Amino acid sequence: MKTLKLGMALLVIFSQFYAYSSKSNKNDSFNNQQKSKLGEKKYLLCVHKDNSFDYIWATTKDRSVAYVMGEPHHAISGEVVTKNAVVAELFVVGKSEAKKLFNLCPEDYYIQPADYYPIKLYQLLLISKENKYYIFPGHAEVENINQIENKEATDDLFFAYRG
Repeated sequence: MKTLKLGMALLVIFSQFYAYSSKSNKNDSFNNQQKSKLGEKKYLLCVHKDNSFDYIWATTKDRSVAYVMGEPHHAISGEVVTKNAVVAELFVVGKSEAKKLFNLCPEDYYIQPADYYPIKLYQLLLISKENKYYIFPGHAEVENINQIENKEATDDLFFAYRG
Protein backbone atom coordinates (compact mmCIF):
# COMPACT_ATOMS: atom_id res chain seq x y z
CA MET A 1 0.00 0.00 0.00
CA LYS A 2 2.83 2.40 0.88
CA THR A 3 4.46 1.65 -2.47
CA LEU A 4 1.23 2.50 -4.28
CA LYS A 5 0.89 5.82 -2.41
CA LEU A 6 4.54 6.66 -3.10
CA GLY A 7 4.06 5.80 -6.77
CA MET A 8 0.96 8.00 -6.99
CA ALA A 9 2.74 10.89 -5.28
CA LEU A 10 5.64 10.66 -7.73
CA LEU A 11 3.19 10.48 -10.64
CA VAL A 12 1.42 13.64 -9.43
CA ILE A 13 4.73 15.49 -8.99
CA PHE A 14 5.96 14.37 -12.43
CA SER A 15 2.66 15.36 -14.13
CA GLN A 16 2.78 18.82 -12.50
CA PHE A 17 6.37 19.29 -13.63
CA TYR A 18 5.45 18.17 -17.16
CA ALA A 19 2.40 20.48 -17.26
CA TYR A 20 4.47 23.43 -16.04
CA SER A 21 7.27 22.84 -18.55
CA SER A 22 4.77 22.41 -21.41
CA LYS A 23 3.06 25.69 -20.48
CA SER A 24 6.46 27.42 -20.41
CA ASN A 25 7.30 26.14 -23.89
CA LYS A 26 3.97 27.40 -25.24
CA ASN A 27 4.66 30.86 -23.79
CA ASP A 28 8.15 30.91 -25.31
CA SER A 29 6.80 30.12 -28.77
CA PHE A 30 4.08 32.75 -28.32
CA ASN A 31 6.71 35.36 -27.39
CA ASN A 32 8.79 34.42 -30.44
CA GLN A 33 5.72 34.82 -32.67
CA GLN A 34 5.09 38.27 -31.21
CA LYS A 35 8.66 39.33 -31.84
CA SER A 36 8.46 38.17 -35.44
CA LYS A 37 5.24 40.15 -35.92
CA LEU A 38 7.03 43.29 -34.75
CA GLY A 39 9.82 42.79 -37.28
CA GLU A 40 13.57 42.86 -36.95
CA LYS A 41 15.51 45.00 -34.53
CA LYS A 42 18.20 47.26 -35.99
CA TYR A 43 20.37 49.63 -34.00
CA LEU A 44 20.60 53.25 -35.08
CA LEU A 45 23.82 54.75 -36.33
CA CYS A 46 24.43 58.44 -36.96
CA VAL A 47 26.79 58.83 -39.94
CA HIS A 48 28.12 62.24 -40.97
CA LYS A 49 26.69 63.20 -44.34
CA ASP A 50 30.12 64.07 -45.79
CA ASN A 51 32.44 61.63 -44.01
CA SER A 52 31.69 57.94 -43.39
CA PHE A 53 34.64 57.75 -40.94
CA ASP A 54 32.64 60.03 -38.63
CA TYR A 55 29.84 58.00 -37.05
CA ILE A 56 28.31 57.45 -33.63
CA TRP A 57 25.68 55.11 -32.23
CA ALA A 58 22.49 56.91 -31.30
CA THR A 59 21.44 56.35 -27.68
CA THR A 60 18.38 56.74 -25.51
CA LYS A 61 18.17 58.85 -22.35
CA ASP A 62 19.46 55.94 -20.26
CA ARG A 63 22.55 55.66 -22.51
CA SER A 64 21.52 52.37 -24.14
CA VAL A 65 21.93 52.11 -27.89
CA ALA A 66 18.74 53.21 -29.67
CA TYR A 67 17.03 50.80 -32.04
CA VAL A 68 14.11 50.61 -34.44
CA MET A 69 11.82 47.74 -35.42
CA GLY A 70 11.08 47.06 -39.07
CA GLU A 71 11.75 44.76 -42.01
CA PRO A 72 14.30 44.67 -44.84
CA HIS A 73 12.61 45.69 -48.08
CA HIS A 74 13.78 44.42 -51.45
CA ALA A 75 11.41 45.74 -54.11
CA ILE A 76 9.85 49.14 -54.76
CA SER A 77 6.39 48.86 -56.24
CA GLY A 78 5.05 52.37 -55.75
CA GLU A 79 5.88 56.01 -56.41
CA VAL A 80 9.24 57.14 -55.01
CA VAL A 81 8.67 60.62 -53.57
CA THR A 82 12.19 61.49 -52.39
CA LYS A 83 15.15 62.00 -54.70
CA ASN A 84 17.69 60.22 -52.48
CA ALA A 85 19.75 57.55 -54.20
CA VAL A 86 19.44 54.00 -52.94
CA VAL A 87 22.96 53.07 -51.79
CA ALA A 88 22.20 50.39 -49.19
CA GLU A 89 19.56 47.77 -48.51
CA LEU A 90 16.27 49.40 -47.55
CA PHE A 91 14.73 48.93 -44.10
CA VAL A 92 11.04 49.79 -43.91
CA VAL A 93 9.68 51.15 -40.63
CA GLY A 94 6.19 52.14 -39.61
CA LYS A 95 5.12 55.71 -38.97
CA SER A 96 5.08 55.23 -35.18
CA GLU A 97 8.64 53.84 -35.24
CA ALA A 98 9.80 56.69 -37.49
CA LYS A 99 8.55 59.29 -35.00
CA LYS A 100 11.00 57.91 -32.41
CA LEU A 101 13.94 58.68 -34.70
CA PHE A 102 13.69 62.45 -34.82
CA ASN A 103 16.45 64.34 -32.98
CA LEU A 104 18.52 61.23 -32.22
CA CYS A 105 21.43 62.34 -34.40
CA PRO A 106 23.38 65.61 -34.40
CA GLU A 107 22.88 68.07 -37.23
CA ASP A 108 24.59 67.04 -40.51
CA TYR A 109 24.33 63.32 -39.68
CA TYR A 110 22.19 60.72 -41.42
CA ILE A 111 20.33 58.28 -39.19
CA GLN A 112 20.62 54.75 -40.49
CA PRO A 113 19.48 51.39 -39.15
CA ALA A 114 22.44 49.04 -38.77
CA ASP A 115 23.50 45.62 -37.65
CA TYR A 116 25.76 46.09 -34.65
CA TYR A 117 28.70 43.82 -35.50
CA PRO A 118 29.91 43.72 -38.13
CA ILE A 119 28.35 47.04 -38.98
CA LYS A 120 26.01 46.78 -41.95
CA LEU A 121 24.06 49.88 -42.90
CA TYR A 122 20.51 50.13 -44.18
CA GLN A 123 18.58 53.10 -45.51
CA LEU A 124 15.32 54.04 -43.84
CA LEU A 125 12.20 53.63 -45.90
CA LEU A 126 8.66 54.80 -45.10
CA ILE A 127 5.72 53.65 -47.20
CA SER A 128 2.52 55.67 -47.03
CA LYS A 129 -0.99 54.26 -47.30
CA GLU A 130 -1.07 55.63 -50.84
CA ASN A 131 1.93 53.38 -51.70
CA LYS A 132 4.35 56.33 -51.86
CA TYR A 133 7.94 55.54 -50.91
CA TYR A 134 10.04 57.93 -48.83
CA ILE A 135 13.71 56.92 -48.90
CA PHE A 136 15.98 58.65 -46.37
CA PRO A 137 19.53 59.62 -47.39
CA GLY A 138 22.44 57.51 -46.24
CA HIS A 139 25.78 55.85 -46.91
CA ALA A 140 26.48 52.38 -48.26
CA GLU A 141 28.95 51.59 -45.46
CA VAL A 142 31.08 53.17 -42.75
CA GLU A 143 34.83 53.13 -42.54
CA ASN A 144 36.36 51.15 -39.70
CA ILE A 145 37.65 52.98 -36.62
CA ASN A 146 40.29 50.39 -35.69
CA GLN A 147 42.88 53.12 -35.26
CA ILE A 148 41.34 54.13 -31.91
CA GLU A 149 43.15 52.04 -29.32
CA ASN A 150 41.47 52.98 -26.04
CA LYS A 151 37.70 52.67 -26.52
CA GLU A 152 36.89 53.39 -22.86
CA ALA A 153 38.54 56.80 -23.09
CA THR A 154 36.65 57.62 -26.28
CA ASP A 155 33.09 56.44 -25.53
CA ASP A 156 31.79 59.92 -26.36
CA LEU A 157 32.95 59.39 -29.93
CA PHE A 158 30.72 56.33 -30.24
CA PHE A 159 27.51 57.39 -28.55
CA ALA A 160 25.29 60.42 -28.79
CA TYR A 161 21.96 61.46 -27.39
CA ARG A 162 19.89 64.39 -28.51
CA GLY A 163 16.34 65.24 -27.64
